[in-house]
Amino acid sequence: MTYKGAIIQHPAIQKFIPYLPLKSQMVIKGAMGRHLSLTGSPRFPGAATFPAMSALQMGVDLTYLLLPPEQNLLLLSRMKSSDLMVSSLPLYDEKNKSKFEFKNYSNNITCIVFGPGLSRITDLSYKNNSEARNFYKNSVLAQLNILLSSLEQNNKIPIVIDADGLFLITQTKEQIENDEDHPWFDKVRSLFKQILKNGNDRIILTPNLNEYKYLESTIKNKIYDISDSQNALMCLIKGRTDKIGFLTDDGFNQVLECDIDGGLKRCGGLGDCLTGCISTLLGWLESTNKSAKITKHDYLNGVFTGCSIMKLAGKRAFEEKGISCVAEDVIAKIPQAREEALGDFINRTENINDTSTDKITKQ
Repeated sequence: MTYKGAIIQHPAIQKFIPYLPLKSQMVIKGAMGRHLSLTGSPRFPGAATFPAMSALQMGVDLTYLLLPPEQNLLLLSRMKSSDLMVSSLPLYDEKNKSKFEFKNYSNNITCIVFGPGLSRITDLSYKNNSEARNFYKNSVLAQLNILLSSLEQNNKIPIVIDADGLFLITQTKEQIENDEDHPWFDKVRSLFKQILKNGNDRIILTPNLNEYKYLESTIKNKIYDISDSQNALMCLIKGRTDKIGFLTDDGFNQVLECDIDGGLKRCGGLGDCLTGCISTLLGWLESTNKSAKITKHDYLNGVFTGCSIMKLAGKRAFEEKGISCVAEDVIAKIPQAREEALGDFINRTENINDTSTDKITKQ
């Protein structure tokens, strides 16, 4: 089976396309996805917008950004696009935690990105500024509670964890200089243990090669219970070729490898953009196929498809801009790259579940 306009005929992509939405399913606003980004900090404001902008270019209807309530950060994010719905993140308060209904922030969401631009407690900007450090700590706890609450929803919400979100998973108590921050570290570690255990069927970790070294060390120390294939975490190791597979205490088991040529310019923010592409595809996988049995291997096919689209977008942007290419140039090429990888999938006549209101003819 091939699809009109599709250039790439890789089996993983061809297996994934039948799970994508049909034109007949685009009946209401939000049917093509409601994307949530939990990301950003005053030091890395641009990273907050990259996943959301990439999701919009992929075809998502609605994008939400929950950002720490720092006015300049909120304003800058809004200026990127009027299509971004930017809201202030509720800061976690241990004394008044009962007042927060974290599940409300993931209600009706189809996919979540966590980590890009989050910053780290080891950042120098927090070292001698206790107010900023406490602000950061409360922000992290709020975001982790939103992730945990999303796993309790009836609808399955894919979660992509990248960048500083991965650092939170791998950080050690020894990295935290202030003893007063150790109770916060214990809470973060406890929340991640619950998140990774409850969400191993929908969480994608996306480390680069350097981040993976720390992640592998953390996992092999058996800090998180992923001792067998049933509890394995889905993982994408980014590099010149992207390796996709499963991560357990015994290491990484590769299933797929994306070796499509990308752009030569490795500008900042490409990993953040990739999270927007992958999360969109996995959101479509779950939200438009509610009657189907979705497996982890279907997820891996979706991750491979997202990697392919980003590499094509990077290649097209570099062909046009050369070494002046930046992340926003790559984002602008996502629609073209999506068409090259998926073809005219919206107008196809095959659906994996036959849930469309149109008469569907199997080809």
